[in-house]
Amino acid sequence: MQLPSFGLWITSDNDDNNKEEGSGNFGMYFKINGAVIYMRGANFIPIDQLEGRIIEESYRILLKSSIDANMNVLRMWGGGIYYPSIFYDTCDELGILIYHDLMHVSQENHDPTISIDTEIEIRNVIRDLYSYTCIVLWSGCNECYYDDNEKDNVYIDFVLSIASAEDNTRIIWPGSPSYYGWENGVHRSNGKPNGNKLKRRRNNDNNILEVHGPYMHGSSDTFMTVILREPVV
Repeated sequence: MQLPSFGLWITSDNDDNNKEEGSGNFGMYFKINGAVIYMRGANFIPIDQLEGRIIEESYRILLKSSIDANMNVLRMWGGGIYYPSIFYDTCDELGILIYHDLMHVSQENHDPTISIDTEIEIRNVIRDLYSYTCIVLWSGCNECYYDDNEKDNVYIDFVLSIASAEDNTRIIWPGSPSYYGWENGVHRSNGKPNGNKLKRRRNNDNNILEVHGPYMHGSSDTFMTVILREPVV
């Protein structure tokens, strides 16, 4: 049985399609087997501060409620936890797609450190979760604002380089949000690692691909919902 092909598409007929790698300059589309799909979903955060009292049925109920709300994607928030197998099994069963942050955030000194312990964690997590078809994207972190070379060294050259080496079958994304996407290191056609060194695209104020907050904070060459230049009153 051939599995569906899932990709992140940030290009169009007007883009520079002669370039084979890096993010394009247009709004973010997700495609399955070449067909654009509409994504509707939410962030998923730990459902109880005391994780030990969560039972398996709790995950089933919450995930089923996502389907009942006509959602088809959930983002695993990078400030949370990696969930037990029942969570991913149920997502596979219900057809829920997972945009998966690695469990790193860039606030209050919670950035990862370049260490063998961190490397082992990343490798083990991706190997453990590799077989779940619900996971379609690995994101480096939650709100790890790339404002200096030090962040690049940690997230791009370390965290995501390990992730892409462990799993080149899924989309790799700088972080949530990424702002500008990739300069190099991923296929232009689907956002998956191409084996080249990952390099994030630097500030391009005329084309912010992804932000957190109201859509009017962003800009794009494609979607009207994200190209509002002036605040809405």
